[in-house]
Amino acid sequence: MVREDIDQYYHCWAHATHERVWIDVLLYTGLRRDDAVRIAWKCVKDNIIHLKTEKSQFKTDVFLSILPKLAETLKIGPIGNETFIRSKGNKQLTKESFGKLFRGACNIASIKKSAHGLRKLAATSAENSGYSLTTQSNFG
Repeated sequence: MVREDIDQYYHCWAHATHERVWIDVLLYTGLRRDDAVRIAWKCVKDNIIHLKTEKSQFKTDVFLSILPKLAETLKIGPIGNETFIRSKGNKQLTKESFGKLFRGACNIASIKKSAHGLRKLAATSAENSGYSLTTQSNFG
């Protein structure tokens, strides 16, 4: 994804939609789908998300600041009680079901991209903002 894709997605999916929560969680955390569908307020202390992520069969502790734009999106919602990313029926999503729903939201916005492409953009944005250590450890 490129910045223009994000703008187009935002134009289609305003605040207060599940789709907006989905993209902002991915964009402002850089997490993989399987980690993004697990985070919730129970993972947050002092505005820092803490979770154990699995990469190449190794578990790693990851700490991510909740950036102001993500905080705004989470405040507006909708988010679930157990996880931030939920279905429209307020059900917890697997990485596969979330991937399909997110791809569908992208298609409706006329963007032929996926969550992984967004992760690359998040890493590039972090790098351009001077977060090289964060980029290296969180985006793999």
